[in-house]
Amino acid sequence: MRRYKIIVAGCGCPHAPLFLARMRDMRRWEVVAASESDDKLFETMKNSTADLPDIKLYRDHKEMFKRHSDVDAVLIGSDNFYHFQMFLDAVQYKFNIFMMKVISMNEDECREMIRIKNSYDRHVACELELHFRPQLHEARRRIVSGEIGDIEAIYLTNVSLCPIDRYPNWGDPVLSYGSRVPLKPNSKFCRGGAITDHPHPYDLIRWITGRDFATVSAVSARNQMQDLAVEDHAAITGKMDNGVPFFVNPSYTNLVERGPDLRFIWPKVLECNLKVTGTKGYISADFFNHACTTCGHGFASPDRALVEDVPSAREEIDDSLMGAFAALLDGRRTTPETGLEESYQAVRVMNAAYDSIYSGKEIVLK
Repeated sequence: MRRYKIIVAGCGCPHAPLFLARMRDMRRWEVVAASESDDKLFETMKNSTADLPDIKLYRDHKEMFKRHSDVDAVLIGSDNFYHFQMFLDAVQYKFNIFMMKVISMNEDECREMIRIKNSYDRHVACELELHFRPQLHEARRRIVSGEIGDIEAIYLTNVSLCPIDRYPNWGDPVLSYGSRVPLKPNSKFCRGGAITDHPHPYDLIRWITGRDFATVSAVSARNQMQDLAVEDHAAITGKMDNGVPFFVNPSYTNLVERGPDLRFIWPKVLECNLKVTGTKGYISADFFNHACTTCGHGFASPDRALVEDVPSAREEIDDSLMGAFAALLDGRRTTPETGLEESYQAVRVMNAAYDSIYSGKEIVLK
């Protein structure tokens, strides 16, 4: 199969450096260039591409686009604030486009990108990677087959440690949310934190149930991390359009302890726990259900459970974000696994949660 050439615009999304670091192992892709304007993120990008000696690094994505206009695709991995303009610039060069989450927290920008995409003669996909996790695929299969009967309730936690230590730009409400919007009237905290960082719950629920969100109610108290400019926790409830209630927790709640090195520890780095109750039964799936080992006083974090990295299940090459994107370019897929519309629908729920926190009222999605 053909190997496609790709460029990476920005490393503001924490997942972008991970993609760069793993690109050497991707049989379908060759990274030829990457760009980042921020000084610290540029260093992160350099470290992530240290074993890619032929890659060209740029400080300006427009210069990169011009010099590498013959590549097959661009991965837009910048801070959310820059996504819309980079998308417009990429369209000018007729690139196939892969966008990191979220495409934009500005719904007008989301709708404009969808409008442009609908008449664009190239492919556009976006990052909502939980579609590719075998645990969640199996849960979806059993739910869709009717094995647990009619759905009565949905519970989903997608929580993590706070990424600000490694990615301080993520704590900037302008870079993450797109503008400074107070979380509540007269609050010192702004939108752009834990809710913005976790679009997956809403996409996952829509994907598994085939239903849309109807109402959203959310709360968020005083931040646990008082020096953070954006919210670090929320609790979100509501109903789907068939009346099924849901609960989502998208918070930064997992513990970070600082020793000689930054340790990602108890209970684990990330959690994505899906629990669905039906009329015939109950199903639970957790993608990040890794094994843990308790360490003693000789470790930086004594008497804590350190997460062990267990191997992922082997999958076909197409059963991954970039594998599915390559299949789209091959013509073996007619639509992306997750596109702009799916990201936009998640953004609508996230903004409704923010509006509910600000107003103290239930928000009805139309």
